Amino acid sequence: MSMRKQRLLVTILSGFFLLTAGWIDQGRCQQKYPMKPIDIIVPFAPGGSTDLSARTTASYVSKKYGVPVNLVNMPGGRGIPATQDVLRADKDGYTLLADNCTTCSMLAAGVKDLPFKIMDRSFLGIMSSTSLTITVPANSPFKTIQDLIAEAKKRPEKMSYSSLGGASVNDFGLRMLFKDTGVDISKMTVVMAQSGVALVTLAAGNNVSVSAGTTTASIPSVKSGFVRALLVTSKERDPDLPNVPSSGELGFTVVMSWNGISGPANLPPHIVAFWEKALKDAVNDPDVLAQIKKIGAVPYYHTSGAMREYVRKEVEQATKLF
Repeated sequence: MSMRKQRLLVTILSGFFLLTAGWIDQGRCQQKYPMKPIDIIVPFAPGGSTDLSARTTASYVSKKYGVPVNLVNMPGGRGIPATQDVLRADKDGYTLLADNCTTCSMLAAGVKDLPFKIMDRSFLGIMSSTSLTITVPANSPFKTIQDLIAEAKKRPEKMSYSSLGGASVNDFGLRMLFKDTGVDISKMTVVMAQSGVALVTLAAGNNVSVSAGTTTASIPSVKSGFVRALLVTSKERDPDLPNVPSSGELGFTVVMSWNGISGPANLPPHIVAFWEKALKDAVNDPDVLAQIKKIGAVPYYHTSGAMREYVRKEVEQATKLF
């Protein structure tokens, strides 16, 4: 072999080994995620179900993988500023979003000219959820959900309901129930509430005919006798309200206020896989399950792909109602 050909062969082989080494180094880096602190942005103030669920997730991941997971609360603007910050972040998995239906599906249904597209994000998985509870005042003549529906069909103009305004999961749950049962909610009087707890308080104070609050927020008032629970919007009955029928058993649409993790669009597959496994392992951990129960939620694990499909369907349903 000539000297020229030998040099050419050496050059080709050197390039090949450098390229191979790069592949190996890249693979090693992928396997090492996470290698530094992770920030999870929460679009709400501390103390709500999304915040508490995210804290449970953060604590588990930090303990299991030995990497700090920090929660950053950024309330306001219906969650749009916080969500936008995450979607603009580097695609390295170190800035993520404590996502839920309010900052996702309901935005698509209730806000025009969003600065981003709802589906342009990396869905990493759902961990927990809480149902809604349909309540009426304690002295209401409606003893069952069938009683309420029958009256709402006959005289909707005599009925009122509490609302957070615009598109919220609470309004969504009530609207889905009335759509399923042929009630014209547009003829009912809307009474605005300032918070999720206030939705239930309005019913407790006999200021509305019916309310839909998260089961977490509703249970204390139900157990104290301030309101009467007629329905939980889950597939099965809630263990804390065993005598209250569920949407699933009555054939109504199931509506859940879910909590999950999302990130910027097109996160690398190894980061998506990491979070899928982390969330799946979390919902099988006894300590995590105890924390989920403590905040009034239930395990509701969905993979990345299942979460995307769930959100797609929820967006489709919600946009038809608002």
